[in-house]
Amino acid sequence: SKFILFLIGVGVIALIFTFHYKQKSAYFVVFLFVFAVIVSEFYQIAEKEKIKDYNGNTCYGEYTVITEPKIADSYYTATVEVLKSEILEKGTKISVIYNGANIEFSDIIKADITIKSANTSAYCYSQKIYCNGTMKSVTKTGKRDFVLGKVRSLRKYISFKIHKNFGYAEFATILALITSDKSYFGNEFYNNVKSAGVAHIMVVSGLHLSIIVTFLLAFTKKIFYNRYLKAFTIWQRN
Repeated sequence: SKFILFLIGVGVIALIFTFHYKQKSAYFVVFLFVFAVIVSEFYQIAEKEKIKDYNGNTCYGEYTVITEPKIADSYYTATVEVLKSEILEKGTKISVIYNGANIEFSDIIKADITIKSANTSAYCYSQKIYCNGTMKSVTKTGKRDFVLGKVRSLRKYISFKIHKNFGYAEFATILALITSDKSYFGNEFYNNVKSAGVAHIMVVSGLHLSIIVTFLLAFTKKIFYNRYLKAFTIWQRN
């Protein structure tokens, strides 16, 4: 941690020096990007080393379920985030496997989690999930995370409306496009989707972000830059 803080301090000083003496925005942007990547890499390495110290330990705590649980063979998988724990810091994310517990996305639970290993996959690193674990003795507290609970309710509402107005195949496809939920796909259909080379549109990507940004821009333009504001701006220029 001290080493990372040292790097950040050096980077900030170098950044100020570059911007002050060169005064070229291109240098500033490139340096800022490279510096952010370096700090991110060192942070990930530090987190990975910290998790190694907990390998094999079992910690009781309170967690939030932050992904939809999925079934895999005879067990379930999910990602949880620490709220309170005897060992792990608040906000630590753990990819867990468990049996029998009826938990849902946004649930706040209490459980014993045995840390098995550090997570090395690129996807998990991008999601800041640095360790795997086995979860047992799960107890639902009856509470939900407020924001995630609202997201869950919105997902269920969208799913209900699509299912009500479309056939099953169309419902599964539209739901995957909108929410990235592929749980309604049959194995044969999803294999066909992958063979056709269009599986990438079934996950959150540039397509989804461009749709969101387009709606936000249209909404913002309508609310904050309507014809009256345009007329006022033109009048001021004249």
